[in-house]
Amino acid sequence: MKRFGVVRMIVLLFFSAVHATTDPCQNYGVINQARRSSAAETDDPDLDICDIYLDPGWYRFTSYTGGVIPTSCVQPYHCSTQVPVWMNGTLPQGDDIVIRTACGNLGVPSDCCTIPFDIRVKRCTEPGGAFYVYELQPTYSCPMAYCAGNLPLCPDGEVYDDFHKHCIETRPVVPCDFERHGFCEWLQERNDDLNWAKTTGEHSSGSVLPGVDHTKETAAGSYAFIQSTASNQPGDTARFISPVIVPSETDTCNINFYYQVDGSEAGMLRIYKKGYHSNRRSLVWTSPLNRVNTWTATVVSLVHANPFQVIIEGTLGSDGQSAVSLDDVSFSPGCSSDVDGAVRLVDGAMFGEGRVEIYYDHEWGTICNRSWTQTNGDVICSQLGYTSALPRSQQYPAPASTPIHLDEVSCSSANVTKISSCSHSRWGHYHPHCDHQKDVSVACTGQWHRCRDTEFTCSNTICVPPEVRCDFTNDCGDNSDEQGCGEYPGRCDFQDGLCSWVQAVSDSADWVRTDGGTTSSTEAPPTDHRTRTGGKYLLLEAPSTGRTRNAVLTLSEYYLSTAEDCKVFFHYFMTTRSGQLSLRLATRRYLDRPAGMIMTSPLGRRWVREEMVVPINTTFQVSFEGQIEPSSGVIAIDDISLTPSCVKVQVDSTRDDPKAAPQESGLPPPTIAAIAVVCFVVPLGLIVAAVSLCYLRRKNSANELREAVHELEQRSGHDNPCIEHHYDHLNIHQTGQHAQAAQANGAAVTFQNLQRFQRANGIQKQTQMPPVGASSDEKSVPEGLTVNMDSSGYAFLQKSTVCSPYTTDATYTDPALCRFLKHHVFSEFTDMFTDKGLTLSFLHSASEKDLINFGIPIAIAVAVLKKLHEQPSSENEYTSLNVGAASGQPAIKPITNVHV
Repeated sequence: MKRFGVVRMIVLLFFSAVHATTDPCQNYGVINQARRSSAAETDDPDLDICDIYLDPGWYRFTSYTGGVIPTSCVQPYHCSTQVPVWMNGTLPQGDDIVIRTACGNLGVPSDCCTIPFDIRVKRCTEPGGAFYVYELQPTYSCPMAYCAGNLPLCPDGEVYDDFHKHCIETRPVVPCDFERHGFCEWLQERNDDLNWAKTTGEHSSGSVLPGVDHTKETAAGSYAFIQSTASNQPGDTARFISPVIVPSETDTCNINFYYQVDGSEAGMLRIYKKGYHSNRRSLVWTSPLNRVNTWTATVVSLVHANPFQVIIEGTLGSDGQSAVSLDDVSFSPGCSSDVDGAVRLVDGAMFGEGRVEIYYDHEWGTICNRSWTQTNGDVICSQLGYTSALPRSQQYPAPASTPIHLDEVSCSSANVTKISSCSHSRWGHYHPHCDHQKDVSVACTGQWHRCRDTEFTCSNTICVPPEVRCDFTNDCGDNSDEQGCGEYPGRCDFQDGLCSWVQAVSDSADWVRTDGGTTSSTEAPPTDHRTRTGGKYLLLEAPSTGRTRNAVLTLSEYYLSTAEDCKVFFHYFMTTRSGQLSLRLATRRYLDRPAGMIMTSPLGRRWVREEMVVPINTTFQVSFEGQIEPSSGVIAIDDISLTPSCVKVQVDSTRDDPKAAPQESGLPPPTIAAIAVVCFVVPLGLIVAAVSLCYLRRKNSANELREAVHELEQRSGHDNPCIEHHYDHLNIHQTGQHAQAAQANGAAVTFQNLQRFQRANGIQKQTQMPPVGASSDEKSVPEGLTVNMDSSGYAFLQKSTVCSPYTTDATYTDPALCRFLKHHVFSEFTDMFTDKGLTLSFLHSASEKDLINFGIPIAIAVAVLKKLHEQPSSENEYTSLNVGAASGQPAIKPITNVHV
């Protein structure tokens, strides 16, 4: 054992001397085997990894499963070997080389470090971040191997995305020459100003667009472009966004393309990277400021350690003839991750053609074409993103140093998704007749046809993000993404009316349904969101003078957010800087404090798409409110919809949850009988208690009236201008032409008393009433007080203002309405009704539509009116203060109690 330690020390000193003059951060080998993850269990002894033949030296692990050796115990039969090697110690944080103990675990109980030995570790940095290199030596036996990483394994050709916790494809992005239908795998971004379009030189006559494409160099060839038109503005942008790119850990990722930028005031072409995890954009290339009127080749390096997307942005110049053109966009092999089972085409003369190479055991190799079939070729092309393989193709032999990975490949069906899933020889085993003259080469054709699970497949096989489905925009090119949208609630383009949206009456203006061809406003949109001159939209125009206008549009139903993708999306147009457009969600718990979003800044004369995500399990109602000051522009809205995850529900105003369908209880008969008895006894007890309460309340009313009058007499003649005045029981009974004061303790409440009260407390006059008294001192209502009365013969005094800064209850409540709402368990909605000045008498003659026009949600309006009409006999109990019934309008505040 001592001899073994001496030999180990000598070996380490030898390696240290050899590498002392080199920086291990710049000189290291690469080990890229995802199967070394501690999450990978060995299941086939023939495939166990063994490092007994590993060359001594510095190594970097580059697999997607992780780049560091685990620093905690790894159990046997993991890391795709029987004896895993882990590191006992922490990773270095500085720049020095440190020594750590590597541990081989033989599975001995209570000894996870059965075979200890020393390794050296160094921390390195690069533009993409930090990484670690290890000085390793061969293991002492087989199967024994170093572990690296801890992420789950994915199917061949995919990597595990630790940020989103799922596997993603790593194949190269399909090169695009724009000759096929659509734009290959490039998607139009949604928050730009216009879309890229396609044309040919045959249709570019008389413009600054190219007369030929780059691919075919003929007028019949296609390319992508943007161009100034009457409906566009200088500075408008169009953006393409690529699929997710998982770059190679070792090879450089480049984007290659050809472009032209033309016009007397040329536009601009820019390339951005967008982090797949962070969503942050960074500019990596910008075209020159001068004109580029010939097809110009460009190669842009995309240095990025994590998955990302590429954005190609074209910007129009200030000249009316500005144009930006794009053709033949492709990516280098380094733009796909090196994972087992990944395939690529190499050395081809054109896009979609070349020698097939497949990645295995951290190197690319070829496939021998013995017994190669058309079906095999279709699987290769499908894996690369094409429809099928051409029957024949040119041969592209590999250099002699390239390994041959597979032979005897046989795919039973073209529906197989990976060539490595077909039957084949063992990796690295092939017939002696195989050489690089027999390397498989293919030519692929057809539009990429297999959309990801998270994408919507258009009828023309183009793939678009699911969020563009039914958004009133033709993202597919054939309008198939705008068909079958009946499951989208609240959807309206205003062509034939307001759909299920209603205008509020309590606001100061209405949204006007119009179109660009009929409106006289110079500020209004010339077209609707879909650029139709006769297309309808809703417009709120600023008045020339007067006050700020507001217009409210409400979706009458309630909805429940059943998933995270429940959204409200819409398009708006705004030119005012002195107004705002608000989207509000009135929820069950916060009806008076709705959540929402506010748009305040104009974004140019163009339609802008916005959306709002509704928190899951929220019951809500949607409304839009526009506010605009005089002579300040316009606000327009168009094409509104909710997503299918927003489900229409019925709302019970007495509960916080939406009504659910009744369920069978399944209870045994004795339990049902007991419940029936309880249901009979409890209501009976409640009825008795209610009758007793009413009797006690009526018995105490005389005492309350006596106390209120006594307080009035005491306050007469005192100068106290800031008092909050409430007279709950100071009711004057109207009989014929005479007003007889209610008796309290034998003394009449006269108008002289009220006049003294008015003088003492500075009550301001609000309305005039005709004379009601029979004597000279009772000919008119005192200044600042109003007598209101209804057909039931009850009248009572009212005032206009409350000035006391010391009041403890400044919130007005109609007592009759308050008692009604409280009695029927509607107390939580009291402020909603009284803030709008509503009274119980008004509710007796109101309809659901009337309450909706006052801003009351429809579900609450229906429930309250239903309960009110169910018990007409109890009306007098709640209407002892029945104000405003004659006019049918909300009442002003009644005087109810006196507080100093």
